[in-house]
Amino acid sequence: MTVARTPDEVRAKIADILRRTVPGAQVEGLDPKADLRDELDMDSLDVLNFATALSHELEVSVPESDYSELMTLERCTAYVLSK
Repeated sequence: MTVARTPDEVRAKIADILRRTVPGAQVEGLDPKADLRDELDMDSLDVLNFATALSHELEVSVPESDYSELMTLERCTAYVLSK
């Protein structure tokens, strides 16, 4: 598995994960600072599935206490890059 390393690679991977884990997610054109829960109508199970997939696919540990750091594209990208 190739792990994303640049901000663009991480954002692309996050978008891909969102498309697969959040039913009906339209991630194109999302404001990077917009709350994903509101923009994509994510419920708690969607957040859990997203965080789990993100952790697995980008090889980064995401404890539940950090889930709030994943709720915008901008913050999520920064979080993954910091790990």
